[in-house]
Amino acid sequence: MEKRLVRIKFEKMGDIKYISHLDMGRTFQRALRRIEAPLWFSEGFSPHPKLNFALPLSVGSESLCELLDVALTADSPKGSLEGLREQLPAGIRILEIDEAPEKKLSLIEFCSYTLTFPQKAELYDKAKEYFSKPVTVEKKGKGKSTEIELSSLIRRIQWKTDGHDLAAELMLPAGGERGYLSPELVVKGFEADEELKQLCDDCRIVRTGLYTSDEALF
Repeated sequence: MEKRLVRIKFEKMGDIKYISHLDMGRTFQRALRRIEAPLWFSEGFSPHPKLNFALPLSVGSESLCELLDVALTADSPKGSLEGLREQLPAGIRILEIDEAPEKKLSLIEFCSYTLTFPQKAELYDKAKEYFSKPVTVEKKGKGKSTEIELSSLIRRIQWKTDGHDLAAELMLPAGGERGYLSPELVVKGFEADEELKQLCDDCRIVRTGLYTSDEALF
């Protein structure tokens, strides 16, 4: 059976940040079933609806720009996801439903984030200079770990302070030839400095944008 994709853009803010990626998928599946959306199911011994999230977030991170492609039956009418907003828990807010997305999610190559460190304004000067030199961190994978040099991978970083909190606006690689760098690894990079390692104790991470290879907003 043929299918068509509908793209959902949504926010993930507040306590909902603590649910896993798998639970996020289940949350949307249940909500879609409650509105009786004409979901497209895979073939084979274990048919399942096709939901494809762009760049799943780590547990504990928030986002203003999550994307989810939902596969519907080819003959499903426009407005098939009407009512979905009312079926989702607090913290998930649908921003847009695109009935005919033109760009593939695989075109996303950069993500922007805001990292906020409460009551750490006094570290502004030192933090601002920190990644001007090589900073190496251990990245653990399945059965192995590798050394990652962060400074050369960070596309852009801008530090700000309001006199109380310290904040960094980052653009990081999110796929393609440049690989993927998580904001959590950037925060982990502060562990090597005796004074800045306190930034690892309390950091709010919010994804703010998704970008193509030429840094155009996706």
